[in-house]
Amino acid sequence: VTFQLLLFFLLTMTFRMAEGMIPGALPEAGTGPVICGVITEPIDVMVRPTGEHNTGVVYEVMGHGRPITNGHDLHAVLQQRAELTGTASPILIRPRPDVEWGYVVEVFNQAGRCGFDEVNFAPSAHLE
Repeated sequence: VTFQLLLFFLLTMTFRMAEGMIPGALPEAGTGPVICGVITEPIDVMVRPTGEHNTGVVYEVMGHGRPITNGHDLHAVLQQRAELTGTASPILIRPRPDVEWGYVVEVFNQAGRCGFDEVNFAPSAHLE
């Protein structure tokens, strides 16, 4: 009976695929994105960790005076910027190396929600 149970579970078990890495590389430092032959200034969004164990976040949007601490406020600032400059302006996300990846994804998602066409990550040479 034990052998039959063992055989049953071995034959009916499905193995989960292992998580993989998405291959990618940061671009070389350059002069900035070119749209229709005109160099446009990207909207910089700095992502900095806060808290005792870097579990919080502060978003700093270029040209916005105060730091942002949640996704809802970040969306409001990016939406306002989209209305002023249009969605053709690129977003440049500058995460610190010690920030949690989920906060970086939050910036990417909010920029997409606001309709920005181009969202980039800063080259590692530009990180502070």
